Amino acid sequence: MTEQNGVMNELQSLMNTVATVKPGENGQPWQHPSDLTRRNYKLSRVTVPLISLDEWQEQNHLKFRRFARVPEIHHRSPVP
Repeated sequence: MTEQNGVMNELQSLMNTVATVKPGENGQPWQHPSDLTRRNYKLSRVTVPLISLDEWQEQNHLKFRRFARVPEIHHRSPVP
């Protein structure tokens, strides 16, 4: 029975903590204590220059054709 009381006390404590938190305290958006899906990264002030997809491909060498030497037509093997 004491284990259940400990769990209930922990739940009550968590509920009280969540109930007293106001949104936007400390300049941060509010996040539920059990919400582990959101990362707490600091917002970066560095802006990334926007480039087109073609420019990005040129910079990352994506115009390279990996299978350029493979013939377009493949012949079936005579083995059934």
